[in-house]
Amino acid sequence: MITEFYDNRIITAKECEQLVQLVSTNFPNEKLPILITAGRNTYFDPSARAYSASDVGTKHSLAEAYVVDGFVHHFIGWMYLLFNRPKVRTKLFLKKDKAIEWLQGVSTN
Repeated sequence: MITEFYDNRIITAKECEQLVQLVSTNFPNEKLPILITAGRNTYFDPSARAYSASDVGTKHSLAEAYVVDGFVHHFIGWMYLLFNRPKVRTKLFLKKDKAIEWLQGVSTN
C-alpha cells in the first residue's frame, strides 16, 4: 500500500486514525507492506508519530518504509525510529525504488 502526503502539511493522529480505519474497511484481516512518502515541508506531529508507532497504528502493517527527502525529513525519521520505536519493521529510504525493493523482500519472507 502506498500513502503519499502532499506538500506543506502537518499530519495529525486523527488523520493517521482515518487511514487505519480505511485500511481496516478494505483489508480487515490483512497485514500489508506500507510505503509512506511526504511532500516538502510535510511533517507528522508528535501525536501522529506516537499513534503511527503504536499497536493500533501498525495493526495492518507488515513493514513500513518511509521515503525521506533532505536532512530535516531524515532527522525527524531517525528520531521517530529512536524514540517512538514502531511495533513493526520500519526503515528510512532516500529513494522510492529502494523502499519498494525492501518491502518486496520483507513480503516474501
